[in-house]
Amino acid sequence: LDVNSFAGRSLLPFLGALPAGETFEDAVRRRRSVHRGAASASAEVRRAYGFSSVDFRSLRWSAAHVREVAAALLRTRGEHAHLFEGRDKVYRRFRLVLTPGKDRVVLHPEAHDGDLAVGSVMLNPARTPLQWLETLQSVTSESVDQLSRNSTELRRNAETLQTFFASGEDGLDTIFRRGLSCPPEEYHDFMYVVGMRCRRSMDVPDEKVEPIISPTSVCHESSVVSPPLTVVVETSMACRRPIFTMEGHVRVGSNMDICLADFRKKIASLSGRARSNAEAEREKLNECHRHAVRLRDIYSLRGKVKRTNAAVGGVRVTTDQFLGCLGRLLEINVTASPSDFHVLGGNTLQISGEGQHCHVADNGDIVIPWNWL
Repeated sequence: LDVNSFAGRSLLPFLGALPAGETFEDAVRRRRSVHRGAASASAEVRRAYGFSSVDFRSLRWSAAHVREVAAALLRTRGEHAHLFEGRDKVYRRFRLVLTPGKDRVVLHPEAHDGDLAVGSVMLNPARTPLQWLETLQSVTSESVDQLSRNSTELRRNAETLQTFFASGEDGLDTIFRRGLSCPPEEYHDFMYVVGMRCRRSMDVPDEKVEPIISPTSVCHESSVVSPPLTVVVETSMACRRPIFTMEGHVRVGSNMDICLADFRKKIASLSGRARSNAEAEREKLNECHRHAVRLRDIYSLRGKVKRTNAAVGGVRVTTDQFLGCLGRLLEINVTASPSDFHVLGGNTLQISGEGQHCHVADNGDIVIPWNWL
């Protein structure tokens, strides 16, 4: 079906075209089985190499192709077993990410395994096993040491920024985090530069910076305490000036050339609107949950209604879009015949972003765009 055509987004004709009975159930069952096989192969790769985790999602490949890549990685591990002796202690501080980009090792923490910062080993499945080996062999104990130093530096800079914003007239409680468009190296450079400038402005040596006690953890006379303001760092191309988002965050660019006093004032000026949006977002999420529960009961769905994950390359579905889509699905149930939706029973429903058409996903989910017709 054409993505942009009426047919591609038309829900009832799509559901009516799906084969009824055991034919469709068998097809979905096979897809789920292949998907579980891919997940099992991913776990086997993780155990064989000793990585903290293995992520194939960035590829957005079918489960069958993921299993082929996993088999190639296992063959490489078996054929060159002598090269990996004792490396499991090193690899456990990294996650393996299969990506269409270039092979590289990220020594800046992108995730955490308990209290330990975890880096990333990025491999392109289009490269040869020998090229994979070159990247894998570049991960050494020195890499782990550098990862630990970078993690410590990032934590110190985050504490510095928290102290700097809390010391202003508005006394903002802030949390900085990396946005989807910002590479780890760029985010850590931003935190290093801004953190160093904050320490200089406060005239406090690095070793004297102490994290403040978050207002959310202190009992006040008022029982209502606002959660910390989340500041999301994006690339300069994605965000050229500080703005607030509909989700209740403040977005900033990674290379903004602005004095610290003005930077703090700008964040403070946006915080009020951002907090209002955050409260509205929480209310909309609660309404989404209520709608999703009703849909699950009405259509006998398998599990909860899901949104596509923008973090792994999916097209983002906003909360407003998701809520509107769920509301329309509840409305159409009143006017349409129950037989139009019988195929949904026992299946998982997923809401995708724009540019998608109604289809059955590789894992057996029934996927419809939020703006279905």
